[in-house]
Order: sequence, then C-alpha cells, then structure tokens
Amino acid sequence: MKKILTFLMLIFAFSVHAEIIASGDDCGAHCHWEIENGVLTIKGSGPMYDYSYNSGSTNAPWFGLNNQITNIVVENGITHIGLNAFLYADAKAVSLPHTLTSIAASAFHNTKLTNVIVPSSVESVGYNAFACTPLQNLTIDDQTLFEKYDSQTGFLTGVDLNSLHIYCKGVSSKCDQNLRNGGYHLSTKQAQRRRIYTIEEATKVSKPTGNTFKLRYK
Repeated sequence: MKKILTFLMLIFAFSVHAEIIASGDDCGAHCHWEIENGVLTIKGSGPMYDYSYNSGSTNAPWFGLNNQITNIVVENGITHIGLNAFLYADAKAVSLPHTLTSIAASAFHNTKLTNVIVPSSVESVGYNAFACTPLQNLTIDDQTLFEKYDSQTGFLTGVDLNSLHIYCKGVSSKCDQNLRNGGYHLSTKQAQRRRIYTIEEATKVSKPTGNTFKLRYK
C-alpha cells in the first residue's frame, strides 16, 4: 500500500512540476506558444505576429507573464520573430532555429540574454533587437545584415560594448562592416584593440572556457 501511495505521489509531483501555465495559438497564423517550467516555446511554421511596444496596446500574449519566463525556445519551422515579440521578458537564454530568416526590431529588447547565437539562415536583424541586454557573447554570420533606426539607435543600443565578444562565422571583415552598418560603433581606442575573430581563429588565440572561447584583443 505504501509503495502505491509513493508511486501516486511521484506521479502527482511530476504532473505539477510539468504544468503548462499558459498557451495559445495567437502568435502567428500557424504558430503555437506555451510556457512550461519557465520555458516559453514557440512552435509551428511561418512568421510570428508583430506586437506593440506600449503596455496596454497589442502586446504579445505572454507579455503579462514575462517575469515567469527564464528561457525562450523557438522551434524549427518558425521563419520570422515579430516586432517586440519578447520585449521585457526575463529570459536569460534563447535557442533559435535554422529556419529563421529575420528578427524584427526590439524582438529581445530589455531581456536578460547574455549569449546569443544567430543562425546563418537569418538574413536581417532589426534595430534594437538586442538593445538594453547584458549581452556578452554574440555569434553571427557574415551574410546577416543589421538595421539601425538612426545614428544613435542600432541593434545593440544600450549594450556594454566593452564587455561584448563577437564571434563571426565567415569573413571577419564582412561581419565588421555589417555590424557597423547596424550601428555597432567603437571609439578609436576601442577599434585599435578590438577585432572580430572567426570561431576558428578564436580557438587559436584564446584558451577554451567551456563550450566557447573568450576572445583576446590585439
């Protein structure tokens, strides 16, 4: 009898632990979302909807649960992350699919992301996409273009560039030019001691730290 009770308690504990606290089909014409154990998952196919920046307007359906989101997973099949999609979410990590082709403006504005790998499939990243985040590591492809709103507003507005490490998949000079076009500005002193390494170069000039390599500046 005790074994049966223990087994039932374990099943109950697991069901509570794995509870989906919210879900919906209103994030895209063919997209579904759900929040489970702090993970916001976007699944389905095609583009996500765009959302408003102002509170009380047309915000993302999970906007009111932003403080319960610790991780964002966008699954294969999704092609576009909408305007202001994850604005103010408390997420510290994100996983992006290789079906993704664009990330709209302010998509991850004011999140808590520290490490972002932009898939090579992404053709464009909107202004303020990663603005005001504690971003420390960014991996990009040399074919990805970055947008800026004006001379003061790029896709990395508000990010501490002195703490940011860039990893380039491809030709580093192309990555550098694309970043500059997107408002990634460095002072003359910073430019003299900072360069963008390819992942292959980083393995040669730096010591491995876990699964990544800290960049060493010249």
